[in-house]
Order: sequence, then C-alpha cells, then structure tokens
Amino acid sequence: MKRGKFIAGNWKMNKGTAESLAFLGDLAALLEEVKGFDSLVPDPVDLVLFPQAINLQPMGEYLKKCKIDLKLGIQNIYWPLSGAFTGENSISSASEAGASFALVGHSERRHLFTEDDDLVAKKFCSCLENGLEPVLCVGETETQRNDGLTEKVIEDQVKAVFDHLKTGFGERERVFIAYEPVWAIGTGLNATARDAQDCCRFIRTLCPNWAIPTWRPVPSWPTAGALKVAIPRVTSTRMMWTGSSLEGHRWTPGSSTE
Repeated sequence: MKRGKFIAGNWKMNKGTAESLAFLGDLAALLEEVKGFDSLVPDPVDLVLFPQAINLQPMGEYLKKCKIDLKLGIQNIYWPLSGAFTGENSISSASEAGASFALVGHSERRHLFTEDDDLVAKKFCSCLENGLEPVLCVGETETQRNDGLTEKVIEDQVKAVFDHLKTGFGERERVFIAYEPVWAIGTGLNATARDAQDCCRFIRTLCPNWAIPTWRPVPSWPTAGALKVAIPRVTSTRMMWTGSSLEGHRWTPGSSTE
C-alpha cells in the first residue's frame, strides 16, 4: 500500500452541532471552489476531523448527503465494548455514529486525565480488533525535553503499545503514529520542521522491531503559527494539524495556514 498523506483536525471540546454543520457547509463551498485540485495531488490523502463525540452522527449524515470526501474520528474511546463505564464512549457506538478513526494517547488524555501507557495500549489494541483505526499520539513534555529524554519517552510510549499486542498485525495495511510536541503547548515555544522530522525519523527506526506494516508518522503542531512556519519545509513526513482546522475558510489547498 502506498504511504499517502494524512491531514486531520482535532476540535477538542469546541463547536456545538450547529457550528459543526455550519463549518461543513463552508468546507463544501470551499471544496467546490477548488474542484479538480485533487487531480494535482500525486499521493492518496486522508482528510479527517475529530469533533466532539455528540456531533459525530449529524456530521456524518451531512457528509453523506453532500458527498464530501472527509472522514470522522472520535477523540476518546474506552477499550471494553460495553459495560458500566459512565461517561465513556464505546468503539461500537463510535463506529455506528460515523467514526472511522480514534485518537489514542493524546497528551491531554495522558496528562489531564492521567491515562498511563497500559490504558493507552488497551485502547489502541481494542480499536484495531474492533474496526476503528487508532491514531497513536506520542510526545514529550518540556521538562522531559530539557532533561534530554525525548527519545526515551517516545520509545517507551511506542513500545508500551506494540508490546501489548497479542498477535501480529496480519493483513492490516497501515498504522498511524502522531508525534505531538507537548513541550510547545502553552509555553510560547514553537516546534520547527526539524523537531518534527527528527522525532518522526526516530519513530521510523523503532517500527521494524514490531514488524509494523505501512505506517505513517505524522507531526502534530499545537498552534497554527508553528504550522505556518513548518509546512513548506516538511517533505518526508505526513501531516496532522490542530489550530486552524476550526476555521474552514482560513485554509486553502496549496497554502500554509494563518
């Protein structure tokens, strides 16, 4: 399978249903304006939005009605398929609501909600086993970076997940790993293209240890400003962004975000 591009937006706890559908309306108009642009893109592209879980179904219905080629993902799932887990999202319910992807191990889940590597691994494996494509998020904090622990933290996070797999990947064609520079969130520091390339390159060296098939390390910039600087310089990794994905009219194919 050819390794294509992955462009995603994590909306976090933003946008209600009306706002979400209005965004899709703006996006549909934008896509109509640049119709035919996809013929200029040599590699396959996955476009994915991660809205609040409650908005998945109405957004999925809108996408189908308007025939917009965009996939949806859920920001958080719990690894059992059902049970007495108040407030959690099941994989089966997420799939039924229209999700194709799931974020796993996002820094806010790790640090605000104290999700450890074992829980992240259970979520990741359950997604693989039950039809959702997990996007594994890894990355180091500012303290860890300053202590020279970047590679150790990332290796431990990746290893925890893939050591947890009961069996090999079999016929699975791809795996997504997103490098998230946690140290650049709310600190005034910006992740550069070099930062992202170095970490994605390091992740790439780890993956043969677990016989991972076609997979995509994707740098994730926590702010649109950092993304604006980095886009023109990143050529060998696959892209994931957050900030400007909240405003559909602020991005057009072929340009950096603002």
